[in-house]
Amino acid sequence: MRTFNKKFISLITCLVCTTALTACQQSGLLINTDEKGESYTLSNEIIIPTTKLRSINPITSIDEDFYYANKLIYSSLIILDDTMAPEPVIASSWTFGNGTVRFKLKEEIKFSDGSELGARDIVFSFNALKSTAQSSYNEKISHIKSAYEIDNSTVEFSFVSPANASISYFDFPIISASQFSSVSDCLKTNDSVIYGTGQYQIDSIDMTKKITLIPNENYFGKKAENNITLSIMPVADPYVGLIKSGDISIYISKRTDRDEISGDAGLSVTTFISNEFETLGFNCSADSAFNNVNLRKAVACMIDCNDIIRTGYYNSGIKSDDLYFPGYYGTETNEPYKANDDRAKEYLASAGYFDTDGDGLLEDTEGKKLSAVFMINPENPSRVTAANIIAAELRDFGITVNIKQVESASFEGTLRSGSYDLFIGGWRINDDYDLRQFYHSGYNNYAHYFNETLNGYLDHMQSGINSDEMTDTLKKAKSIIEEDVPYICLLYKTYAAATSADFEGLVAPRSNNYYYACDDWKIKIYSKEESEEDQPALTEPLYK
Repeated sequence: MRTFNKKFISLITCLVCTTALTACQQSGLLINTDEKGESYTLSNEIIIPTTKLRSINPITSIDEDFYYANKLIYSSLIILDDTMAPEPVIASSWTFGNGTVRFKLKEEIKFSDGSELGARDIVFSFNALKSTAQSSYNEKISHIKSAYEIDNSTVEFSFVSPANASISYFDFPIISASQFSSVSDCLKTNDSVIYGTGQYQIDSIDMTKKITLIPNENYFGKKAENNITLSIMPVADPYVGLIKSGDISIYISKRTDRDEISGDAGLSVTTFISNEFETLGFNCSADSAFNNVNLRKAVACMIDCNDIIRTGYYNSGIKSDDLYFPGYYGTETNEPYKANDDRAKEYLASAGYFDTDGDGLLEDTEGKKLSAVFMINPENPSRVTAANIIAAELRDFGITVNIKQVESASFEGTLRSGSYDLFIGGWRINDDYDLRQFYHSGYNNYAHYFNETLNGYLDHMQSGINSDEMTDTLKKAKSIIEEDVPYICLLYKTYAAATSADFEGLVAPRSNNYYYACDDWKIKIYSKEESEEDQPALTEPLYK
């Protein structure tokens, strides 16, 4: 009898535990225990901060925050991977023609309202983007002339010029044509739901407080496992304490001086490469001593980019061989020129510069002292610091350096005029990575640099070629750039994605897709009660 009672009690206990577990799972609050033995539940409510949005129409919005958020709601024909190479999304394949590109669409893709996507929706989305004066996609769309529906699963685009035929232009949002009576009807919509084919769909809208996204059950790929709230913040730089308190889940910082974030033990920080670079440029024209390639190589071996990144940019950067994105199209970084005094002296000798009179200054074969006009923008503290480091290195080798300060408004014009020998500048590059403005002699490049063979490679890379041919041509172009050294890439800036220590999931932001792979993000919620001392002070600032 006693044995029976024990078995009966055990059975009842199991049933009770199973019922409780099932209830927790149904409510999305499965109880877990961490390595310290503390209990927590996993919340699937993710909060992303955004500044006030003027429009949530992906066609007309020019709000930077919504540009990254709309990638959660709207799919595009292609996306760019972490090497900036194209990957198909709505498109299954594409082929280039003479000034055209034809996309074959994947089958059975549906919008969030359940309607099926077809070529008509692609054409409508393009025409809407082409018709609006303001859009986050204006630059990309400006290179595409027209779109034509071949059949329901095929669409062909014509380029404005065969010289600008990059596949990267087609990373624009696709919306449902059947939702609108006309393009003009679409352009009038600013604060209403517009159907997309992304992992999420808009569930509710309050343009003053928040926009709620839920999983799109009609999504053609992996379904999202969480909800996302776009929380409207009054400032662009929220107080990081909001992450630890759970008021926001992730924060993207572009600031180079982000010590407050990276040094906070309560935060987890993931750095990623941005599309911004800083460069030391040479005047390669015949009027400058730096027309001599061996002199440019000597300077490359004088400079320690690690020191510049650390001192001038607070370690918020990564080195690159040239002005292309690090690892662009899978190409490897090999650092052809590193700080090396002996190599610098060898290149100086090859360039014909020696200290012939023993005064510590370099002269050419005719006895003329080597000097350089170094142009900088005094409004940018990081570049000023970098310039001072570089100038000191050049002076140590016997080069006289005269720093010329030029304000932002006239900086580019002064570059074009060529009244300098060296300069430091920074640029943000578009997704197509068309660097002809820097390297091509036909585009009045900033370095006044000329290489006809490189011109041909640069043109070919923008003419509509497949990825294999692109990689092969890129390698040839990079080989010439390495040999000629018209610029020294000081760094590519890095941004930071900050999350709390209670955040779970892969944080893998990209320069053009901050919330990539966010579909399974979750937050640990601990069930312990806070004491009065643990509670934040009511006067604690929310923002700074």
